[in-house]
Amino acid sequence: MPSPNIDLTGSHVLLTGAAGFLGSRLLRLLQSRGATVTALIRPGALLAGDTNARTVEADLSGDFSPDLQQVGGVDAIIHLAQAGGWRDFPSQTGAIAAVSIAAAARLAEYGVSHGARQFILASSGGIYGPSAQALTEDAPIRPTSELGFYLQAKASAETLLQCFEPHLVVSRLRYFFIYGPGQSEDFLIARISRSIARGESIRLAEACGPRLNPIYVDDAARATMAALDLKESCAINVAGPEIASLREIAELIANVWNHRVAIEPVDKSPDHYVGATDRMVKLLGSPTIGLKDGISRVCHLEKAE
Repeated sequence: MPSPNIDLTGSHVLLTGAAGFLGSRLLRLLQSRGATVTALIRPGALLAGDTNARTVEADLSGDFSPDLQQVGGVDAIIHLAQAGGWRDFPSQTGAIAAVSIAAAARLAEYGVSHGARQFILASSGGIYGPSAQALTEDAPIRPTSELGFYLQAKASAETLLQCFEPHLVVSRLRYFFIYGPGQSEDFLIARISRSIARGESIRLAEACGPRLNPIYVDDAARATMAALDLKESCAINVAGPEIASLREIAELIANVWNHRVAIEPVDKSPDHYVGATDRMVKLLGSPTIGLKDGISRVCHLEKAE
């Protein structure tokens, strides 16, 4: 089993997406374990909270090679950044491809030439497509015509980074529905929570919706950090410890809000997305925050705001 107390003292980690939802938690966690972190951030962006991380401004949608020269030697690179507007195909597709694919390749190239041993890529469980069965890492990736541009960019980045495996330990982390306090309504559970808080109805296929095993953001951050200890390249699902239908998740949210959840049935079959976690548990450790606890944390923080 992986050590829950990985010691990163003396390590230099280059992190993209450090101002984001997952990245801001991961940044604090890396520093708490002794890592020196350089955060590549968008020009004008600010890191959340109290941190002494070094920042280098870089536009990942362009040629940021000159900016990388400020970084120096690194032990590991974690690429979490994603371009905005990923739902708005075909607009922003150039930026999405640049950040997901070209930036990943440029960062890996830099890592090989500057001493890195590890490269962690934020991918998505969505690249498998829906399945009635729990999805293992050996499940096939869906064809381009079924994925859409954003998920195809994630899958393409995974494929290209495998070329670097003779030089780097490449961990392709496939996250399943990260959630937690402070997440924007672009994401599923935050959107459901705020709809219920406003008294809006929830549209669900067959009145039940898909089965999912979402992962709480702190568990996702711990799993990401644990990947820095891996000795071999691989793909790993990063998903939560409990499987529930979206209706069951909505009812948990409604209980915290003390609201009645209004379900609007949709006459279609639900698309289930459940990630098998055997490999995650073996290599990165077990997620610890269940749905009831995680949703309670989300809703109580939103109530306080």
